[in-house]
Amino acid sequence: MLPSATVVRRVALVIYAVVLGWWSGEYGVPIGRDYIFGWAFVGLALASIGKSWRAIRDLILDWGPFLLVVVAYDFSRGWADELGMAVHYTPQLEADRWLFFGHVPTEWLQEHLYHPEAARGLANGVPVIRGRPTVPMQWFEVVFDLTYLSHYLASFVLAAVLWVKNRRHFQAYARRFTTLSALGFLTYALFPAAPPWLAARNGYLHPALGRFGGRGFSWMQLKSIRTMIEVGASQSNLVAAVPSLHAGFATLVAITLWSRVPRWARPFVAAYPVLMGFMLVANGEHYVVDIILGAAYAFAAHKLWNRIEASWTHRRREDGPAPAADAAPVLTLPG
Repeated sequence: MLPSATVVRRVALVIYAVVLGWWSGEYGVPIGRDYIFGWAFVGLALASIGKSWRAIRDLILDWGPFLLVVVAYDFSRGWADELGMAVHYTPQLEADRWLFFGHVPTEWLQEHLYHPEAARGLANGVPVIRGRPTVPMQWFEVVFDLTYLSHYLASFVLAAVLWVKNRRHFQAYARRFTTLSALGFLTYALFPAAPPWLAARNGYLHPALGRFGGRGFSWMQLKSIRTMIEVGASQSNLVAAVPSLHAGFATLVAITLWSRVPRWARPFVAAYPVLMGFMLVANGEHYVVDIILGAAYAFAAHKLWNRIEASWTHRRREDGPAPAADAAPVLTLPG
């Protein structure tokens, strides 16, 4: 007697979990966008065992936009280079100075968050090795690095959970995700902007300002993750700083989860993009204005689709009762 589809599906998912665990232990958590997409797609395909061919078709169609985002991100650096737009160093820097009464938050945070020697060193010139000041590691760098790591996982994990639980919820999230990505890529191409660490290397900020991110991974014996992030960063668009899509995606995750979690959990949901932004500014990856714009882009994409989806729902009501297959209303995420 052949095993049921449910048994096959469960066994396949257990094997998948074991293989993923082995891979993570051997090569590190898969954080490359191509790896994340591949692992997520395989997991969802295995979760579809026993379902109709229509479910497999839906899997391919639904996750296509995410694949396009992955491909577009990898090509965005080349597109920006081909346009030949000048890199902007001062607008975002001056915006932060204006917002904080002449101070640059990244400089201030690096002086005060890290070892006291860093405060004296940033005034006198801390030696920098590969862009990282040689000061002792602090405990909160572990929290910072785990927050940074979540950027590579949270959006795809949330998408996978939504797809398994409710396809329409997934589609609503995917529309916002791809729109946010497109707005970010367009801005990167038309307005290449240097992050604080690059501005420091080119004389716009104190030369001792560095990139502290990644040291927590070494402390946690997760050097492979740090290496994978560094390799990915070296191949990414180094002047894609305005807006911060790290902050944008974290904000979109918070928007999506807000109505789905108990009230007591909402402060933790709201804290996620705040912590992401704080970490990015402290580690020299972004200015505060980059964070604000990233969050604003996420809310803009969300509000845009709320309006479009509301119009779809209104139009369906005006057109009369829909066929049974199309009776489900268009989903509009709260907010």
